[in-house]
Amino acid sequence: MAKAKSKIPASTVRVPQNREEASEFIAKIGDDERLILRITADLDQNVALLTLEAESQKGVIELRIAEHKVGLRTWCDANREVLTDGYKVKSANLGTGEVLWRSGPEKVKIKDVAAALETIKGSKRYKGFLRVKYEIDREAMKRAKPLALEIEGVSFSPDPESFSVEPLSIELSDALA
Repeated sequence: MAKAKSKIPASTVRVPQNREEASEFIAKIGDDERLILRITADLDQNVALLTLEAESQKGVIELRIAEHKVGLRTWCDANREVLTDGYKVKSANLGTGEVLWRSGPEKVKIKDVAAALETIKGSKRYKGFLRVKYEIDREAMKRAKPLALEIEGVSFSPDPESFSVEPLSIELSDALA
């Protein structure tokens, strides 16, 4: 189940004195892990209910905001010349806030990417439009470790050994009973 890492100094913890006590420790760990699962399940259920309620409330408000924005945009577009002093500026202050007209960044649209790519590849004139991406394949290096070790700065480190306890698992529905 979960790998437990403890930062408690060994001198402050109780240590089992025999096999039976060690077995009891594992049983207690299992009980506590099931308790954590129950608490987490309850929390998840409560969060799900609160999220559903909040999303419902947000949806109503977001719809109201969208309707106000559409109405405001319609009025502002109809009155843009007056609001922007004859189109001299791109914003207007309405007291409680500003309305702004902004152009987004220019976009490049390509109908047939494959054809455009072939045209670019076939001409030195368009080479500046190509981008080549290089990255190190670490999995390939693991497969060819001796060869990879010849490269300066490449080394391999083993995963550190870990200790874990896996109590017998009992279905959560059984643990909740």
